[in-house]
Amino acid sequence: MWHGSRNWDDSPEIRAAKQGRYESGIGINLTSNYKTARKYAKGGGSTMLVTLKPNLKYAKEVWTK
Repeated sequence: MWHGSRNWDDSPEIRAAKQGRYESGIGINLTSNYKTARKYAKGGGSTMLVTLKPNLKYAKEVWTK
């Protein structure tokens, strides 16, 4: 999956969003289309290839317990 951002800093890290700093909800937005990620990275941003582990737990699985 691809992530495109204008303000990606350092290694990926999950942390609480700052008030007013998220556009589509809390989390990291990913796409399977590299060209779409490049659009999000416009204006000097960068893209990052993200690999998901097969044993990934979805937030709804953790929060509903």
